[in-house]
Amino acid sequence: MRRCVCDECGMEFTIDRLDTDKEAMKDGHEVEVISFTCPKCDEKFIVAVRDEESARLRDKLQSSQEYYRKIYDPKDQNKTRQLRNEIYYNKRSLVVYMDKLKKRYLKELRKRGK
Repeated sequence: MRRCVCDECGMEFTIDRLDTDKEAMKDGHEVEVISFTCPKCDEKFIVAVRDEESARLRDKLQSSQEYYRKIYDPKDQNKTRQLRNEIYYNKRSLVVYMDKLKKRYLKELRKRGK
């Protein structure tokens, strides 16, 4: 899979699997946390935090990509440009939302003292 170096203990290791846990945030918002753990010091590294809204945004991105592949016509540059812009916008929306959600989750973890 992917090689990694632990920020805490400096051990170099290969990430064999990602852990997925469901957690409820303070406001009752349920999220899915994707992470991996250092085999030496058990430090947990969070890769992503997802929820229903991020799943909706991901589905919207995938459907716009499928539509683009389905009707792609190199002769119609205007339509192609519009669809690429839509895909870019959907991708950017997903990345921004997931980044905000991860920051919110990490901030709540710090407040809990974890």
